[in-house]
Amino acid sequence: VRLTSDDALLMKLLEGMNENPPPAVQGWTVGRRETVAVYYEDIWYRGLAVKKTEGMFSMYLLDFGGALVNVAPDQLRPLPASLNNTPAVMYQVCLAGMGPMEGEVWGEEVGQLMGEIVNSDLQYKLGIEFLGQVEGGRWVVKLRGIEDEEDVGNMMVEGGLAKATEDRLIVTKIATIKDEKKVATSASKPPP
Repeated sequence: VRLTSDDALLMKLLEGMNENPPPAVQGWTVGRRETVAVYYEDIWYRGLAVKKTEGMFSMYLLDFGGALVNVAPDQLRPLPASLNNTPAVMYQVCLAGMGPMEGEVWGEEVGQLMGEIVNSDLQYKLGIEFLGQVEGGRWVVKLRGIEDEEDVGNMMVEGGLAKATEDRLIVTKIATIKDEKKVATSASKPPP
């Protein structure tokens, strides 16, 4: 999920990286959990190496999320220090109160159906409410219609695409966008 309020920051970041690409550094190698510059489809991004297979790196694009992209080592460079301090504008999220029907992994067909639900009517505006984080750092969110407040997670459970679950939040933080302003509050951990 990316907040529209972060779009200007993202554009500034991308413009800077692509107007002045990061320099190649002789002998540099990708470190563990290191944020790096990734050259993919003629654009420089910030990324994180997830795995290396047969000389190729599978990269997670921090500011765009989505599927991993595969790049050769010569398409990676150290990220300039000035870009290490800017937090990612893409939030990794999971929908509140729901999980896969079987096991802990979502089937590909559910992802496709979710995409169809979310993109079925581009005039139907969705809002997101951040509820907190779960172990591993993903944000638990509610995704609702702005006008009718219909909960997308509830629709998926009622439609038999997901089962109801209880989320174990490690930190409770609420952030919403209202009239293009961020509002955030925090609270303590829920009782065990």
